[in-house]
Amino acid sequence: MARRRNTIRRVVLLTVPSAVLNGISRYVGPDSHWTFELCHPTTKSVRQFSTEPPDGIIAYLHDDRIAAAVGRIGCPVVNHSGVLANTGLPRVVCDSVVAGHMAADHFLERGFTDFAFVGDDKRAFDAERAAGFSERVAEGGHSCARYPLHMTVLPTSRERSAKTDRELTRWLTGLPHPTAVFAANDWLAWWVTELARVSGIRVPEELAVLGMDNTVVCRISRPPLSSIRYPSERVGYEAARALDRMMSGRRAPADVRIPPDGIVTRQSTDILAIDDPTVAMAVRYIRDHYAENIGVDDVARTACMNRRTMEKRFRAIIGRSPAAEIRRVRIAAAKELLLQHEVPIEEVARRSGFSSRRWMSTVFSAAAGTTPGRFRKEHSVARQSGSEGEPVL
Repeated sequence: MARRRNTIRRVVLLTVPSAVLNGISRYVGPDSHWTFELCHPTTKSVRQFSTEPPDGIIAYLHDDRIAAAVGRIGCPVVNHSGVLANTGLPRVVCDSVVAGHMAADHFLERGFTDFAFVGDDKRAFDAERAAGFSERVAEGGHSCARYPLHMTVLPTSRERSAKTDRELTRWLTGLPHPTAVFAANDWLAWWVTELARVSGIRVPEELAVLGMDNTVVCRISRPPLSSIRYPSERVGYEAARALDRMMSGRRAPADVRIPPDGIVTRQSTDILAIDDPTVAMAVRYIRDHYAENIGVDDVARTACMNRRTMEKRFRAIIGRSPAAEIRRVRIAAAKELLLQHEVPIEEVARRSGFSSRRWMSTVFSAAAGTTPGRFRKEHSVARQSGSEGEPVL
């Protein structure tokens, strides 16, 4: 929490209302000596501070001209936007490369072998998400098609024309089926699902679509969109911490990267792209029954195979053993429950299929490199199910 001082600090929030503000508020606390001014990030807004600079600025720097103007004000500035590759100012952002890895893992675990990315080639965070996605897909022995957009506005705006709809539709219909599509944000993912519906492409059977930011768009999409949670509140908290250091005359880290808060799985990716029906049945059984006292023999019986044959086929198709898959699914469930702070750790263990808290801690620590308690503490900023990520301005 911010160190209390007698001096009032005038801080400008040059950003848009989002859950990032919750993180800033949480850092400064109820008795803060900071006062806030909230302004939309435009060149006109920046000019008003050139003659009377504030003590500090937390800004969403999405434009080179705005970034240059803010840099000339002469006060400490922390950027919480990943749009620009380098502004020369300290920044706190979501780790978009990790987001790309997370998206690829989500699809690889479901057995996909064809992948595609949709994003705006003008935004640095889109490029980083594409790079992370392609990198992890390549590690699995696959390639990734990419559709580079040439617009930076929401696909609901006037710049989304009939021509751009036709071009993206043509690209989507040319993809092999099934293909796993990762879109750089929920708006683009929604656009993909809408065009797929119009052109008769089934989601998720032919195109599985994953977005990012977990916004309200996910719920109006048909089918509902799976999405990566943007760590908005943690970004705000760490941005405020960095600005506090700078206003106290200390150096702040130049580039703080915060991993996403996991994936909310909805219908748009709720499918297994596994050609072997018995292995698909085994994987589905694990996902449906992981919280129960199941073992490899139970999985083999469900798939109507002997244990040795099932393990061999499982490894060949999924890339790991049935036992490893059971552990992986249970650990993923435990992580999700640990982020819900009202659920006691003993209850987390029971609901994620572990026989005891101690056993969960042993397995969890070996896989995640940290204990369940420390994992919960590290993700202590409350998440909002409808959190907002990078605005598209």
